[in-house]
Amino acid sequence: MQSIHNYQHILAPVDGSKESEAAFATAVEIVNNTPSRHLYILNVVDTNKLKDAAHYSHELEENAITQSKTLLERFATEAKQAGVTNLTVISETGNPKNIIAKVIPAQYDIDLIVIGATGMNAVERLMQGSVTEFVSRTSRVNTFIVHAD
Repeated sequence: MQSIHNYQHILAPVDGSKESEAAFATAVEIVNNTPSRHLYILNVVDTNKLKDAAHYSHELEENAITQSKTLLERFATEAKQAGVTNLTVISETGNPKNIIAKVIPAQYDIDLIVIGATGMNAVERLMQGSVTEFVSRTSRVNTFIVHAD
């Protein structure tokens, strides 16, 4: 079993929900306990969901990507203000479940994912299962699930 002190590459997926904000704060705290740790802040624009929308347009997708980058800038600023010095910000498009659970951990050698217990979309969670549940079940990386309350 790996000690919390051994994690070096910590992924914090964010979507702007209260739960992801709590998870982000926890990730920052973990990173700040050891200066050599690296924090990766990720937001994924779910292009599959966008393309299923009745009024899909390239402009809608571009707006979602712009919002993603704005969200990431806010979290990056918060991390820097909290003292995080090793920081990478990642904006991706595609399936959030797969990108968080598999793609980014492999690409960046992530050894801990700190994720909120629930995200923005309660309806999707009921229909397809939550991103958090998928990540905790399928990722080969240890997952720390944070509840906002």
